[in-house]
Amino acid sequence: MEGINPAHMLGDEITFHSQDYLVAIRHDFSIEIKETTSLISKQRLKAIGHARTSRTQGSMTFTATGQLADVSWYDMFQGTLARVRLWDITSGAQIGKHTVDGHISHLSFSDEGHLLCDQGRLPLPSTVPCAEGEGPSMEQTDAKGLLYVGSQWLYHGVDKLMWLPAAFRSTASTLEGDALALAHDSGDIRVIKFDLAGLPVRRHGMDRS
Repeated sequence: MEGINPAHMLGDEITFHSQDYLVAIRHDFSIEIKETTSLISKQRLKAIGHARTSRTQGSMTFTATGQLADVSWYDMFQGTLARVRLWDITSGAQIGKHTVDGHISHLSFSDEGHLLCDQGRLPLPSTVPCAEGEGPSMEQTDAKGLLYVGSQWLYHGVDKLMWLPAAFRSTASTLEGDALALAHDSGDIRVIKFDLAGLPVRRHGMDRS
């Protein structure tokens, strides 16, 4: 694209807004927001990776309201962790973040207002904490189907729902409604069905880790 240094195209992710008027470019330690027509830089987000990594890695997507969600992952002694952040691209402020285990290589935004990735569905991060005894917020009333398969845990929203023993950890997985299918190196496929109506729903506040 004219006006973008070709060097930035190598190894750095580029994501367009659905209406094509903004583009997000991931650099080593930041994410730059530019107008697509003028290529004027509008914002630079300080998406610094974890101390154990030399750069941010992962995926990005614009939400329907023009916010930006990005995921960066890093290796720890207990395995790979993925940190999902939500940004206000006008102010450059971080709205909130989630941390789950697993390697998220693709991120997109669903029509229902959730984040979609290879391993399932996650809620949008929020800085709004859940007051004790408070019921689910309006945006979380349809959150019962938010299941995510990590490398060691199955998550409901961002809450750890079930630990996956080594025999159940899969090379590939897919979620469809209330059914989870796990594929293994042995060729076996396991299918787990959940009673989504019986799962509790709570508001997911900011990850303070």
